[in-house]
Amino acid sequence: MTLELELHGCRAGYARLEVVHGVTMSVPTGVVCGLLGPNGAGKTTLARVLGGVQPLWGGSLRWRGDDIGRMPARVRAREGLVLVPETDAIFPGLPVRDNLRVFARGTDFSAVLDTFPILAERLNQQAGTLSGGEQRMLALARALLADPRVLIVDELSLGLAPAVAAELFAVVGRRAAEAGSTVVLADQDSDAMLRLASLVYVLDRGEITFAGSSAELAGRVG
Repeated sequence: MTLELELHGCRAGYARLEVVHGVTMSVPTGVVCGLLGPNGAGKTTLARVLGGVQPLWGGSLRWRGDDIGRMPARVRAREGLVLVPETDAIFPGLPVRDNLRVFARGTDFSAVLDTFPILAERLNQQAGTLSGGEQRMLALARALLADPRVLIVDELSLGLAPAVAAELFAVVGRRAAEAGSTVVLADQDSDAMLRLASLVYVLDRGEITFAGSSAELAGRVG
């Protein structure tokens, strides 16, 4: 088993407030890994640490054995580790077409329009005027254009209608199955997580309270 990501003793937070307290976790290559927990558990902070937009206060982060704790987010994205943040995931003042062009880097982006047909109807619309679900589709579409080896998605379902959330979860699942990408999903939707993720970490107050298979977690809560 090849490990994609290894986080050891992670401490991180904001200003003087530590939010994540010594978290250790390993994510094998090619799996969907769920970060599950209530609001305020530390999921977003942990996702931001993995994506490089939140600095490590302590501990280490390795990607395929290489220490990337100090690697900037833009470099991680260029190398194939892409974060879809909970907020500020699109350029609201630009049309949908230009949002996609930024990540397509001159290549064709018709494939993501096949995945999200509604975006094809919105190409000339300012991204900030899209519905919440359409904005999350655009954010995910942009990330997929980067052809990520590792896709980290923070709060994919937050505030979305169940049908829209289910559609986005399905896209993420297909990405992992068809492209062999490693996916880390930070979300509160436990039902979707148990269906999609093979490995789950449960966070509470910045600490890991469960680590194991989704089947094992389902047995505990079911």
